[in-house]
Amino acid sequence: MPVAYFVFNFLVVITFRELAKNKRFLTNFSVATFLCIAVQFVIYFLGLGRWMDGVEDGRYMGTFNDPNQLGFFVMSRFFILYIGYNHLEKQTKLVKFGLFAAFVMTGFLVVQAATTGMLLGLGVFLGCWGVEFVIANFHKAKFFFPLVLVVIFAFAFLAFGGGKLLNLDILEGSFIGQRLEEKLNKVSGENGFYG
Repeated sequence: MPVAYFVFNFLVVITFRELAKNKRFLTNFSVATFLCIAVQFVIYFLGLGRWMDGVEDGRYMGTFNDPNQLGFFVMSRFFILYIGYNHLEKQTKLVKFGLFAAFVMTGFLVVQAATTGMLLGLGVFLGCWGVEFVIANFHKAKFFFPLVLVVIFAFAFLAFGGGKLLNLDILEGSFIGQRLEEKLNKVSGENGFYG
């Protein structure tokens, strides 16, 4: 069965590479991918989604069986949308706004799902996206480069416990804050990086 899944996924990749050569298909696929994220976002605000263990201040699952499934779904949808965006010939302001809106919705849902792996993935993506933006627009935005470096350094500083040095409790009391603290304590505990 695992071999059959592998072959199926391989065929999906090959088929998609052929279909993606058609710009109309790629545009429609991008719209459908955006709607996948938007539907999960709307479900959250309509109160139709589910929470892990039925506790509303816990981990949000949406229409999935597990918060990690929701987090992976919306994050992978966003990454697919981002790849599609980079292959479009016309990147209008509406398309750029749609990509930004998808990122905001994805980030919101990942935080509600309290999935630390996906949050880390989005954080790394955001850092790389910022660096890529600065490099692509370096001639236009020379004064933005130091600003982006400061922002990336600030996020890294806070992510690795610098907030405690400054007595900042940004996520105190939130479920994602507790989970992040648990994960960071595992890394800095006796077992170190193995933890």
